[in-house]
This record gives sequence, structure tokens and C-alpha cells, in this order.
Amino acid sequence: DMREETERRLVAEERLRRAVAEDRIEAWYQPVHRLSDGVVTGAEALARLRDVDGTVIQPFDFIPLAEELGLIGEIGTVVLQKAVRETAELSVGLGSPMHVAVNISVDQITPDLVPAVSEVLREHDFPASRLTLEITESTLADQSAAMQQVLTDLRAMGIVLSLDDFGTGFSSLSYLSTLPVDGLKIDRSFVSVMGSSRQSLMLARSVVQLGLALDLRTIAE
Repeated sequence: DMREETERRLVAEERLRRAVAEDRIEAWYQPVHRLSDGVVTGAEALARLRDVDGTVIQPFDFIPLAEELGLIGEIGTVVLQKAVRETAELSVGLGSPMHVAVNISVDQITPDLVPAVSEVLREHDFPASRLTLEITESTLADQSAAMQQVLTDLRAMGIVLSLDDFGTGFSSLSYLSTLPVDGLKIDRSFVSVMGSSRQSLMLARSVVQLGLALDLRTIAE
């Protein structure tokens, strides 16, 4: 059993490394609707892996392995580049400025991230204010002064910072008071059962009210 598990892992690792090398990491998009009028204002870019046979592999089947192998930063960079380029092209095609949100991992939050993001925006003539970088609470569990400085520098560029999966991690309120964030996203585990769970409805409502009080953009996932 141990040998078979090791062989499966080696196959999965080789498949992932080849996908990265052969540019088979894709950005798929989930639209963001403004509830007041239903207008689509932008989208969240989601990483997908296209296997050699054309099969689309979902994130939960390759992201944990990518994190273990140290490839998550490289994958994140690819998704960021594609998301900015494709959203810039979409904005031109629609004749309307679209926003895009991209998740970043803890491995990406280094001083090198600031010039890298700046270069991507410059290359595609994409305004910083139309890019949102989403950080999960779990990513920030071991936040350092250096990490906080990177986030501060990104925000100073005009980039929107959002706290993802809000309410599912630890010390959520302390993050809102110490981090330079502009928005938060209510986790789908609360949103999906609002119609049947009063507790989830009250939690979602409380987060919306908290966002209003702190002047944060709030998204329900």
C-alpha cells in the first residue's frame, strides 16, 4: 500500500511539473455581480490545470500538492499574468472597465511581489485599482512585519486587498484592525445555507454590517 501511494504521488508530481512547464495552467472566471442592479463588475480568476488528454483538473486535486512542492508561487504568478491580460482584453471587447480578483499564497507575499505585480500591470496597461488580490486568513496565520510591509506597498500602488474566506480562520477581527485590507469575502459555507439556517443568515448579515461600518467592500461567495 505504501509503495502504491508513493507511485501515485510521483505520477501526480510529474503531471503537475509538466503542466507548469508546458503552460497548461489556465485562469477560469467566476463573475462578481453588484446586487443593487445585477451588473457584472468583474470576476475572480480561478486556477485550473488542463491535463495532456484535455481533462480539466480541479484545484483541490493539485493545489495542496503544489503547495507541498513549492510550485504554488509559480502557479499563482501564471494565473495573475493571464488574469490581468485576459481581463484587459475583455474590457476592450466589452467597452467597459472590468475588475479582476486573484488569490495569492503566502509563498508569493515577498518583496519581489511588488515589482512583479507592477510589471504585469504596466505590460498590459491595466489600472492597479481594477486588480484585487485576495488573501486567506489561514495564509496570514504567521504574518510578519515584512509580509505586512509588502501588503502595505501593494495597497499604496492602488491595488485592492481583500480578506478571503472571512469567518473561517482565526482572529478575524484582529486582521481587520492590523492589516491594510479594503474588502472581505463571506465564505460560501455561510452563504449557501442562509435560506435554511438562521444562524448562518445572522452571521452573514453581521459581516455585511461590519463591512459597512469599516467602509469595506463585501462580497458573498
